[in-house]
Amino acid sequence: MVQNDTSFVEDMIEQSAQVAAIEDHQIWVEVSDSRNCNHCSAKGSCNQYIINRASNRKRSYILAVNPTKIFIRLQDMVVLGMPRNALLKASALTYLVPLLALMTAVSGTSLLGWNEGLVIVAALLGLALGFIMLRWYSSQAVQKSTFQPIILRKADKTGHTANQ
Repeated sequence: MVQNDTSFVEDMIEQSAQVAAIEDHQIWVEVSDSRNCNHCSAKGSCNQYIINRASNRKRSYILAVNPTKIFIRLQDMVVLGMPRNALLKASALTYLVPLLALMTAVSGTSLLGWNEGLVIVAALLGLALGFIMLRWYSSQAVQKSTFQPIILRKADKTGHTANQ
């Protein structure tokens, strides 16, 4: 869905990336390592280091959507955006769903008076169920593009925009 205004870009976490491949309105972008972060004037407002640290790789490839149909070519530098609330929700779900499933299993079996060995088995089964529920939810979110980054605008060759 293409929106005519820019209200959908408010409160976004931004990240610069380089276009690696183009398929219809989906763009594969490459997020490179953060070796030069200490020399960059925007290091305080840039999320490059955090994303690369989380991915534990020198380069990450991400599928992004181009909803405003900005003219983009291979090797162009772009600014990706991800709604801040979507990132916070994903983080909370990733940690809380498995933990709550584990705690529910432990509490339920303890209240039933099961012995310690069975409580441990139930805890592991609850944790596994939590991961299964999380995987199901993520597959639904991927189909709806809930957590997929969008291309906000082009950036200069260094990855900086006029807004930084």
